[in-house]
Amino acid sequence: MDFDDVRDLSEGDAIAARSISEHYLTILAGRIQTIASDDPDDVFQSDIDEDIDNPITLPEVVINGDVWWEIEDDGLCDLSDRLDERPPYQRYHFLSPQEAPQCRLALENTGRVKLVIPTPNSNGSRVTSYTLEKHGYVDRLRSGPVVNPELMLPDRLDRPTD
Repeated sequence: MDFDDVRDLSEGDAIAARSISEHYLTILAGRIQTIASDDPDDVFQSDIDEDIDNPITLPEVVINGDVWWEIEDDGLCDLSDRLDERPPYQRYHFLSPQEAPQCRLALENTGRVKLVIPTPNSNGSRVTSYTLEKHGYVDRLRSGPVVNPELMLPDRLDRPTD
């Protein structure tokens, strides 16, 4: 997938994305919460400068995720419960707690799309921050009013059992 594949996404649509990293596949499904850009009037309309060597993150598609599956070898692990009731974070005890960040598709200046799932960091007594963990490049994406995340599974696997 590249930059052009996400231009037609719409806020409020259901979405399912599959990404590939070195060791596993990740499937994330949910609903598009917002489409963020440095230029809200020109979201995803300008070309990416491919001459830049350092892949910085450009516009993002913010997703309220409710399905998170990781597939390694022939096994599927359902991590969806980690997306439920994510605690707020509080960097220092004297600061107000902040809402946990959402999952996202991050568009890099290389034109490729990365799947990002925030994971909490704790000091033992509270969540102090979230790491925006990159789960590889997106290779399949579906969006619309309703999307079945099972369509993202490789043919050799079935939906996880509860």
